[in-house]
Amino acid sequence: MKKYLIGVICLTFLSGLPACDSGSNGQANGTTETAADSTLTEERQELLAYTSRHMMLQKELASLAQQRAQTDSLKRYAQDLNNWATIKLNELKDLEQQYSLSLPQQLTEDEQEYLEKPRETEADKFDAELWDNLVKAQKDAIKHIDDNSKDIEQTDATAFAIWERNTLKELRARMEQAAAYELELKNRSDRGGISKPIVEDINN
Repeated sequence: MKKYLIGVICLTFLSGLPACDSGSNGQANGTTETAADSTLTEERQELLAYTSRHMMLQKELASLAQQRAQTDSLKRYAQDLNNWATIKLNELKDLEQQYSLSLPQQLTEDEQEYLEKPRETEADKFDAELWDNLVKAQKDAIKHIDDNSKDIEQTDATAFAIWERNTLKELRARMEQAAAYELELKNRSDRGGISKPIVEDINN
């Protein structure tokens, strides 16, 4: 009788192990969090759409600079910026599919204004005008993204949150580099074309 009771108790205990193990694995792997990451609020959809348009603008500015840049620093920066914007736009396509969204395919009129002046500027003043509009566009985007992502906690590990945090960090770094190049060009002009480089490439 004792052996029978012991056998029943052991069998009952062992049969409960898979259920407990399955639950702990689900929590460890964050399956609940992943499932909740299948949709976005309207605010986050708007932020993703805005960021998508800004990346298109960055690519347009980079393309314009590659065509008309007079200085090597702008040519190098434009090439790097174009590559980065292309990567970000491809990442946005993945997010678009993941969240079943339809991201914008063209710039707004306000965003087009960042391109108008450089396009109309004469060759000898092009680089200065391009730097000015590029830095302004990046600063405006940083402020917009920062102001509209206050609710994204550092502990938020959703695909959207991770991508926005990383993109904002990368955008700040590129803006700082562009601002330094703009200052370098201004100093060179003030000193009659002689100045030492004050900024290094972002990938170095």
